[in-house]
Amino acid sequence: MSLRLLKLSIFSLLFLFVSITAQAQEDEDDDDWFDDDDETYHNFNIDFHLHGNPTIETNYGFSKNSLNQLTGKFNKANLAELKLGYTNENNVSNAESIMRYKSHYFGISNISYKLAKNSVSSDLDGDMWRFAAGWDNGYGYKPSQKSAIIFYNGNAFTLSRLKIDNPIPDIADSLSLNMFRDAFRYGQKTEAGMKIQIIPQLVLNASYERAQVFPRWLFWKWAGGAIIEVAAQSMVDEFVDKILDSTPMAAPVINFLLKNGLSYGIYELRKDKMNWPFNTPAPFMTDSFKFGVTFIF
Repeated sequence: MSLRLLKLSIFSLLFLFVSITAQAQEDEDDDDWFDDDDETYHNFNIDFHLHGNPTIETNYGFSKNSLNQLTGKFNKANLAELKLGYTNENNVSNAESIMRYKSHYFGISNISYKLAKNSVSSDLDGDMWRFAAGWDNGYGYKPSQKSAIIFYNGNAFTLSRLKIDNPIPDIADSLSLNMFRDAFRYGQKTEAGMKIQIIPQLVLNASYERAQVFPRWLFWKWAGGAIIEVAAQSMVDEFVDKILDSTPMAAPVINFLLKNGLSYGIYELRKDKMNWPFNTPAPFMTDSFKFGVTFIF
């Protein structure tokens, strides 16, 4: 059943990707992603204008599932992921060796004990399918015209379906996990990563991801928490803009540290309250280390 779902999902994503590509304007100027008048670049701008170079990304990783106050443990899980989207890269005008990076994508991933080895029979066997619509932003160094080292921060909206394939021995754990099981639930994820562009068409990826699944979507409390996060990220963007003007070579690393440090802190606060600072239930959390390859066309 899982294999059939995987095939159907991949086919659907490929069909969507081809359809969007066919409708895209071939003469659209990539520079529209940036404000040429003041060179302002807002990394946290939620924008799904799909243009740029078509991109296929595959990742494999190692994941850990958790839920606050759960007495049982989940077996180790591995992650397999496919992303289809568009990538845009532009040089910073006052520093030709510094580049801006932006990517939008639709993705599907499977986070499952079935992909891992050495399961413990007393632990929980989690199998999660996840769909995502996300964006990555950052800056990088270009030692040559064909290669680059990119540091980025990523965010995404997700729909996740969790199955647990063995009995849950603890009644309290069963009641807690029933809020997440056997139905698609809304969630979010953030990602800190590095990309090594060997040639313009081939990129190696390494990243750390934190994802949360909500037991239910409390819109107004979610919106309040999101406003706080967007405001904080915008302040970081403005700070990095000033660094780009004065010391461009420092901007990629400082942007990476500040934006991902802020994202990590916010998601750490959300481990106990999914819509921090509001008093809300704990989300289902997944932490993953991922490695992969990206093909840019």
